[in-house]
Amino acid sequence: MKTFRLLDGAMGTELFARGLAHGTCPMLWNVEHPDKVADVHRSYLSAGSQAVLTNSFGGSTFALKRYGLEARLGELNWAAADVARSAAGADAVVVGDIGPCPELMEPYGDLTEEDVSESVHAQGSALLEGGVDCFLVETMGDSQEVCASVAGLLPLGLPVWASYTFEKTPEGPKTMMGQTPLEAVTAAFQAGAYGAGANCGTSLSLEDYLEIAAALVQAFPGKPLILQPNAGAPVMTPDGLAYLADTEEFTDFAEKAWGLGITVLGGCCGTRPCHISGMTIALKRRI
Repeated sequence: MKTFRLLDGAMGTELFARGLAHGTCPMLWNVEHPDKVADVHRSYLSAGSQAVLTNSFGGSTFALKRYGLEARLGELNWAAADVARSAAGADAVVVGDIGPCPELMEPYGDLTEEDVSESVHAQGSALLEGGVDCFLVETMGDSQEVCASVAGLLPLGLPVWASYTFEKTPEGPKTMMGQTPLEAVTAAFQAGAYGAGANCGTSLSLEDYLEIAAALVQAFPGKPLILQPNAGAPVMTPDGLAYLADTEEFTDFAEKAWGLGITVLGGCCGTRPCHISGMTIALKRRI
């Protein structure tokens, strides 16, 4: 596959800035406002991103069902990949973005491993047809779901990245299911993921992410590792929750993370092209 070091930032943050209404399915914009979705991709590419994530985070059967759109899974995911591919051109990498199912797996919920694998396979097939170069299963809180998702994607023949979301606990960062970063990432690699790491985490600071980075690099030497932090831990303001980490902080974070040995960096909630610009500066310093 084509290699990349710098992914993009938040898609939702940018779509809301362009008029997406809360409560609306973001994936509808792939067909109703493809120009605005493409503009988000181009803004990140202009900031220095070497790869962009498709606007398909909620593209599973179970996520689309909440909007009554499950019958349009193929159409909406294909369009997400097509818009990203058109914006990226031949040089940048297009990553098929696959988020978690909004329902729990057995024994805590009703979803089986087969349910998840089948849904992810269908989503991945449409993204592949639209032109993606690889997949990222992201914001995962359960290694069982990661393993089922990777199993559904591997037959499609493209590399699969897997990324978990962690939150602070008295014992250190853990997933929703209580797994440490080392336990969760180990499961992803054992399932066949090409690369793995962490993203999001509403209680994690950039310093917390550096601690996770150091632990992962030590535990998985030579393995592709990815980090996509939020723009700092959110804080409550008079206007609601806000992410306040600025470009300078992201530049410093990125330089330290690459210095530790992280393979790929990007941004999650609250990050914008300015944050990616900071990471671009850091990457040029590390090369």
